[in-house]
Amino acid sequence: MRKILAVGALVIAGCIAMAARTHTVARGESLELIASQYNITVAQLVEANPGVNNLFYVGMKLNIPEVPLAIPPSSSIEPATPAAPASNTPADQDYALPRPNRHGNHTPTNTNQATNSGNGDVAPKGSRTDSNGETVYHCMAAKAIYLMGDFDVAKESSWYGVGLESSSISHWGFFHVGANVDFILNAGIVDDWSCSGMFGPSVRFDLAQNVFINMPINAVFTCDFSESDTKTYWAARMAPALNVYFSNRFGIFAGPQVSFDFEGSDATFGMYAGLTFYL
Repeated sequence: MRKILAVGALVIAGCIAMAARTHTVARGESLELIASQYNITVAQLVEANPGVNNLFYVGMKLNIPEVPLAIPPSSSIEPATPAAPASNTPADQDYALPRPNRHGNHTPTNTNQATNSGNGDVAPKGSRTDSNGETVYHCMAAKAIYLMGDFDVAKESSWYGVGLESSSISHWGFFHVGANVDFILNAGIVDDWSCSGMFGPSVRFDLAQNVFINMPINAVFTCDFSESDTKTYWAARMAPALNVYFSNRFGIFAGPQVSFDFEGSDATFGMYAGLTFYL
């Protein structure tokens, strides 16, 4: 009777020990590492935990079988070093350089100075994030303008003014469509003044994050006050300008310009340059 009780106690103790032999998977562990730790083979570990070779994750509880040592544990297996958690960026640090996305535009790597776009994405100052998640830089700017209408009469055709430009109302990768409005004054000789308004669409092609070519295609309405009777006339102009931004707010632009008088005069060639400030 005593032998039966002793055998029963050993069986119960063995069952308790078997039930207690479990292992919770920690970060950096593998099946090979766990099997080595308990002096069993990977096959024995998989047999005790069907499907573990297909589904294995941190926090998973594994049954550890009580079996004799089949092979000596490998001493060459070392625990993997857990990956260090990513450090948070200080709140007073400027956003990092953006990384290019699949359309050639950019997304920020740090969003401390960002504004919400409404769709979960963010964009730093000087940019916007459109509906498909792409970040577009320098899409709206105020301009201080110098325009020389005709190289042949540089002084008499020198214009100064201000403008507002939205160079990216819509875009497809590197190509953008926008619009601009300019108001300028002719600063020629005394009693030879005129003002002009220019407005129309523009096309833009990105060369880099802070460099692009933008070409306004404008209708031009001019009032000439050089004579007793004010003269008005219409023209058209194109001015492909290289835009370069030195920060996410300030930049310069410069390029040639050609204008066509609707009254039939010959085309005139000049230049278009100035400063930009992103709004």
